[in-house]
Amino acid sequence: MTFDFTREWPFFPDDEKLRIFEPRANVAILIGHSELRTGADVKADPPLASILQTLPSSIASSSVAAIGTITTLRDGVERVVQNLLTNPYITVLFVCGEDSPVFYPLEGLICLYRDGVDEGRHVVAGNGAPERAIKVFARDALATLSHEDIAAFRKRALEIVDCRGAVEPPVFFADVAARLSSYQRPVDSPSWSVLDEIDVYRWRPRTLQIPEGELEHDAGFRVFASGATVVVDRGARAIVGTGKSDGRAQRALHTALRDDLVARVAGWESRLAELTLRTERAVLASEFRVDAERIGHAEWLGWAGTDEPKVPAAGETGRPLSLDLDPTGFFKIRVLYEQAMLAADYHAADGRHVETLQAKRAEDLLAAIVAGGYVGDYPGRDQHIVYLGVQIGRADFA
Repeated sequence: MTFDFTREWPFFPDDEKLRIFEPRANVAILIGHSELRTGADVKADPPLASILQTLPSSIASSSVAAIGTITTLRDGVERVVQNLLTNPYITVLFVCGEDSPVFYPLEGLICLYRDGVDEGRHVVAGNGAPERAIKVFARDALATLSHEDIAAFRKRALEIVDCRGAVEPPVFFADVAARLSSYQRPVDSPSWSVLDEIDVYRWRPRTLQIPEGELEHDAGFRVFASGATVVVDRGARAIVGTGKSDGRAQRALHTALRDDLVARVAGWESRLAELTLRTERAVLASEFRVDAERIGHAEWLGWAGTDEPKVPAAGETGRPLSLDLDPTGFFKIRVLYEQAMLAADYHAADGRHVETLQAKRAEDLLAAIVAGGYVGDYPGRDQHIVYLGVQIGRADFA
């Protein structure tokens, strides 16, 4: 197989979680949970850019192929493996920080290389693995790596140096710096034979550029923000979303769905997406009033002028529905800051990244998603649309 290392590595670039230094260096550093202290403040899991500001001069950029962060088992470990498989120059991997108690990605990577997976592609937890990690591995099967990929990964020469423990970047970087010279070795003749056994290009998802799209406006609902609440008003019914800002829209809209205020007639998915986006934007405009005004979207509040509307005295407090996951797949929403675009990564139910939708506006993405058959036809379909509307709305504002 022809693989153009100079042009194609890292196979999965990620500006926010992976920084490339000297791709042909034999050492890479992987960071789990970390905490960055600034004066009296402590930032948990700070951005990679902030972590790298503490990188000591004793770790020369020419001595490290890449430094990255990892937070999840599925997707996170898979991307690390895929990038390692496609760079045979890397023969040493330092793992730093602590493991997330939710996903145990560092432990997962170590166990994957040492012990492999079972028939269902669950990481085998070797001796000494925390009991919680064993349960996580049994629950979260790897999706995008085949048994052949995993066998190829375990076959390649890789020494994992376990530096877990300290969570402060200056501390674990100092540990790496003290050991680094013992592990630096130029790799003059890297072996590419492992890439002849697998097809790395099947990992790469399609990227679709979404044209402008429109959502149907539901004029039957009035939406406005009032202080720390959002009101979804349909004539005689007013539902009030309260509580934490990232859940207000969902609480109000879930109650509207429970009470059948959204008619399930032709085009209802588009109208529900529009209503969700409008509701979440009202929440955002009240939460970040100055920013909304600065970018010219004060109207997202749902009212103009200085007289803020009052919450109806008879308004019903919204309550969330119980979680009903889509059995067909899910999206991961992110912002492409450099391109000034939004991205929605669609994953099949098994976690495989199928394709990425890219668009300029929240309306474009939502219109494409509700019209494209991405949301399963199941009882919680309306819930999924609401969730997507909220998350895409927040990403769009960001």
